Amino acid sequence: MLDLTRPEVQTHEWNVIKSVLSVPDISYAKWDCNRYLTQPGSPYLPSSRQSELWGDYVNALYGLMDKTAKTFPQTELMLCSGGGGRADYGALKYFPRVLAQ
Repeated sequence: MLDLTRPEVQTHEWNVIKSVLSVPDISYAKWDCNRYLTQPGSPYLPSSRQSELWGDYVNALYGLMDKTAKTFPQTELMLCSGGGGRADYGALKYFPRVLAQ
């Protein structure tokens, strides 16, 4: 699991997304949202902010999703909750299709 609370990780992730979706003829992408951690923690955040890890992580994730949807509006983006009938309701606004099995 990448630590999205770190700005350099957010930049890396955006560069990967951008390079993949910029390939000619890419018309569809599935974003799988399995983000459960059993022992979350971030060496980037000071100990006084460890309780903010999930909020910071989700805000950074939504930022990447937003940037992806705005930068690649011609690409059909589908969100997958990862099974179990889960859904990330905050992420729904970035994806016109959702697969929740």
